[in-house]
Amino acid sequence: MLAREPGARRLAAHAALGGTVSDPARAAWHSAQCTARADAALATRLEALAAGPRAGTDVLPALAALERAAHLSPDAETGVSRLARAAELACHHGLERQARRYARSVEAAGLGAVGRAQSLWLHDLIPGEFAVGRERVADLCAAARAVAADHPVLAQKLLHAAAGRCWWQRAARHERDLVVHTFRDLRHRPWDARDLAVLALTDPSAASREAPAAALRPSGTEELMLLGQVAHLTGDLQRAAPLLARAETTARAEGRHGRLPRLLVGRALGEVWLGTRWATALALAEEGRFIAGRTGQADWSARAVGAQGILHALCDRPEDALRCAVEAEEAALRLGQSRHLDLAAITRALAASGAGRYAEAYAQLRALLTDRTAPYAFERVWALAFLAEAAWPAGERADAGAVVERIRARAPGGPAPLPERVLTYARAVLAEDGEAETRYSEALADGAEQWPLLYAMTRFAHGARLRRRRRLLESREPLASAERVFRSLGAVSRAELAAAELRATGLAQTGPEETAGGRDSAADLLTPQQLTIARLAARGLSNRDVAEQLRLSPRTVASHLYQIFPKLGITSRAQLAERVDPS
Repeated sequence: MLAREPGARRLAAHAALGGTVSDPARAAWHSAQCTARADAALATRLEALAAGPRAGTDVLPALAALERAAHLSPDAETGVSRLARAAELACHHGLERQARRYARSVEAAGLGAVGRAQSLWLHDLIPGEFAVGRERVADLCAAARAVAADHPVLAQKLLHAAAGRCWWQRAARHERDLVVHTFRDLRHRPWDARDLAVLALTDPSAASREAPAAALRPSGTEELMLLGQVAHLTGDLQRAAPLLARAETTARAEGRHGRLPRLLVGRALGEVWLGTRWATALALAEEGRFIAGRTGQADWSARAVGAQGILHALCDRPEDALRCAVEAEEAALRLGQSRHLDLAAITRALAASGAGRYAEAYAQLRALLTDRTAPYAFERVWALAFLAEAAWPAGERADAGAVVERIRARAPGGPAPLPERVLTYARAVLAEDGEAETRYSEALADGAEQWPLLYAMTRFAHGARLRRRRRLLESREPLASAERVFRSLGAVSRAELAAAELRATGLAQTGPEETAGGRDSAADLLTPQQLTIARLAARGLSNRDVAEQLRLSPRTVASHLYQIFPKLGITSRAQLAERVDPS
């Protein structure tokens, strides 16, 4: 009814209600509607309406109060501060359009140092604002120094924004050092969650080594999320998982839908290593991608696509995996965030190794580990695990061993749980015969089962090595264990490879993996390309001759034969003619 009245009557009604209603919040709101000039006291009363967490649509009155408080502020810098707070609240609740509107209403011209810093941080807060070049990192650091003495919280937010840019854009060493040096110069208080996040985004090894993350007790959604992010980035996935899960629960309860994509995608990536069924990880990634799309977060949408690509590749869906890789690569170019290229490269490598193209997979993964100045990153640990796995069939054991030792030497004070497990696995897989058993014992020590994928990879590699050394009885248990875990995860081709190795030990199997013996069974066990290679090799052709006929490299032919032998239950080239019709 009030909306239908003339303007003058509406103002009079608001004035009357502002002076009579007993609820202070409602009184402040009505008074603000009939006030045209700046009013510091009224603006402060309105700002108080937005205090505390709010669920669902309760956030909309809080945003309206902050926006109105900004308009009533007696000075521009206070107004910008209130608009920045409104934009932050809108982003947390997934209201990207409102946040963008608040940012557009700020004019940096004429503002002082604090106002310009607020404006800079505000524009960096908005989803998708990554088109600005890398000079923004230096601008954010300079702004943090300018306001740190009187506004330490704002300085901390500016540094967190700079660190985030470094991470998404895989910034150069000097840019990361700029953020770290600025952070160390300005931090004169006990560690908190955002401090740890700044360090984890720019120097994860230092964050893992010197920051007391385990001693902090998170008190809300933001602290849970930040500490979960720190644990995730430093490779402590077992600590990250419950923190991210708790943060997700509280974010949903508080209506902070804008925070869900990073929580869901982080959980999905962690489930690759910690989960027992990858269907859970795929569901998390899919929901993260959907919410990111609905809330305008193109960066987290692309990250979710990268996670989906890896999971599709591990679950033997190469077409879906490569489609996700292309989407992630396109997003990296569009957003100026090269971080997405890492997940795309791992996806392509896993798709290649799943098809027996180990040399191609090795080259993809090796490229991720060439920069010796790059900090430890989540993706580099993934690359190292799959690089070690592909090294033997690709004929790159010596090179992979050198890469592993170089990365191991750069982990002072001991790496975090995931990198430590990966390094231990890689050293076992690449060990010479005299050291292999000791290394495998270390890789399978207490707690190894808590990392199902890595555990199955280790058991498979150990069992395959034992079988190739004619230790057939000893090889059966690790191969059977690897097959069970791979099947539980959903890694079909890995499970079938383990089953084929198990058959090669002479152990009879029943079930869908069993195939009748004889020449005709080869067509059921091998892919069309593998069958062609096996027939040519059965005729007595060398790897080079087969490669020339099929226009492949000799190394690719060798990689295929590496898969063909255990699938057919044979151990030498001479036995091919007994299992494959060469005609």
